[in-house]
Amino acid sequence: METSLSVKTTPEVESLLAQATQLQVKVSENQKIISKKAGLIFCPICQEGYLHFVERGKTFFLFADVWLVCDECGAEFHKKFAKATLRRAMKDPYGVFGEYGDKTLRLEEWGQIALRRIKDEIFEYEEQVSAIKEKLVQYVVSQFMDGNLNLITTDTSGFILKKDETPIFSTKAEVIEERKRKVTQRTTVGGGKRNYGGFSFRVAKGLYYHTGSSSPASPRQTTVKSAEYTELVSADFGDFVITNQRLLFKGNRSRGLAIPTNKIAAMDVDPGENALLIIQENKKPSILRILNRYQMSFAGLEITFSIDLDALVALVKRTAI
Repeated sequence: METSLSVKTTPEVESLLAQATQLQVKVSENQKIISKKAGLIFCPICQEGYLHFVERGKTFFLFADVWLVCDECGAEFHKKFAKATLRRAMKDPYGVFGEYGDKTLRLEEWGQIALRRIKDEIFEYEEQVSAIKEKLVQYVVSQFMDGNLNLITTDTSGFILKKDETPIFSTKAEVIEERKRKVTQRTTVGGGKRNYGGFSFRVAKGLYYHTGSSSPASPRQTTVKSAEYTELVSADFGDFVITNQRLLFKGNRSRGLAIPTNKIAAMDVDPGENALLIIQENKKPSILRILNRYQMSFAGLEITFSIDLDALVALVKRTAI
């Protein structure tokens, strides 16, 4: 799910957001360079201009003498068929001429050399943005855990709240219920080919006449066994809300829960199933599988994070005090 996140920021957080914005602008600019002027070769020398075809007379008075010249730095490549030789460069800011001067490579290889730094920069910028996002995620989760942020990711308008009741957390969830199943297994043994006494005579091709009597090789016996077992099934899917007073669930199949937090006797979690077990006195336990992974926009920056179910249990315990 994706929603907008409204959270108070600190100067440190604002600085991280500004850095992320600048890095994303650089990524965008470099990506434009890669996709710009399809069919032309980005200059591997200055890595700012593009190589253009220039004819300089003819060789042996028959074939055009073709060169590739950068429109920015003037670097020159002598083209022969699908290859080109680096001959001249007025400047060499990235050391490409020092490494590839007078070398002949395919045009595709020159293009790859030209974009290598750009692609490396994009990767480095994206790694820096990822590191900033991780810091922001830690900040968001800590704000939620400290009670300074309400994570409302679903529409809570369908719930009728009591006086002074405030949603603290909401997400999608499904109610899990125990269902008894009965399995019947039928096993048959014996029977099959019959044993004959006496002799067999061939009457015609494929046809035999048997004398004496016949009986099954062994008695046919059928055994029926039944067993019952309990399985967990999804009973409903809908919105789950934690308020400062209750746990609420409103499902698509008219299932609903309204559990006051001060009436909860115990809670447990199954991290592997993202399941939350809620136990009330003298009532059947409720099991909810929680969607606890979120994608949110934080000041225009997309972040993805999860809320640990143990944190939700701690939150409920605080509201029950």
